[in-house]
Amino acid sequence: MIGDIIRQLRDKHDIKQQDFAKFLNIGKSTLSQYENGNRVPNDEIKKKISDFFNVSIDYLLEMTSIPDKIDDYIKKDVTERVIQQPKLNLSSNEQSLIMKFRKLPTRIQDKIEARIEAEYDIVMENKQESRQNA
Repeated sequence: MIGDIIRQLRDKHDIKQQDFAKFLNIGKSTLSQYENGNRVPNDEIKKKISDFFNVSIDYLLEMTSIPDKIDDYIKKDVTERVIQQPKLNLSSNEQSLIMKFRKLPTRIQDKIEARIEAEYDIVMENKQESRQNA
């Protein structure tokens, strides 16, 4: 039932019903009715839910047990095959981080990428300053 899926996704991401209803631009009682199976969200709401949690509409409708959107599923499959190639020499920790990263919503991935770039720039600047001062 779509309501169960919505509740599970919301709980998994530790999002309060009130906050998620606000994001969807609906009342908390409407979201509660969705989650309790008393009401079915329209297609626009389903799309917002799908985009927010980065899951496919098919997953919301229980037509598949795979939550990934098709493009993400293909990327993940390609990534898994690339990671398994020994020439990359990734540690198990690096492999694990990459797989976890791939499972995150795109908006979270973007934040992580920006943070890594910022940290990398700081480290490189510090190295350059150290060389100049030596």
